[in-house]
Amino acid sequence: MKDKEVNKWFGGSLNLKEEKKFIKKTNKSKEKMLFGIELPETKKIIGIVSLIDMDYKNKQAGLLSWLGNKYWRKGFSFEAKRIVLNYAFNKLKLHRLHAEVDERNTASMKLLEKVGFKKEGIKRDAIFKNGKYYDETIFGLLKKDFKK
Repeated sequence: MKDKEVNKWFGGSLNLKEEKKFIKKTNKSKEKMLFGIELPETKKIIGIVSLIDMDYKNKQAGLLSWLGNKYWRKGFSFEAKRIVLNYAFNKLKLHRLHAEVDERNTASMKLLEKVGFKKEGIKRDAIFKNGKYYDETIFGLLKKDFKK
């Protein structure tokens, strides 16, 4: 993804070859699931929602996503997250999902709250970027709190 606005939250960019390798590796893993966000009219992939760190014993996983910045605030990420949350809770029978967000990424925090996540805490100085430390906000969502 060569989108500077997206990459600033993930620490770098991948070229097309690296992206394809990452997707293949992710899709072979039992600890991760990657779902593309595509434009309905063109089928172009404009972002992803991923379940990571799958813990089947404790029935929980992390949620990670990115979306190309020209598609922000158009409902794509909201809709995609709702579909993946429904899949995680009702098909995979997970009990809990969590997400961790850079304290400066307020738009992502608002979106997580909009889909039902609750702020659970702060990991202080968890991210080191450009010579500075930043806090990471932890969010969680339980199946019983998820509304289809």
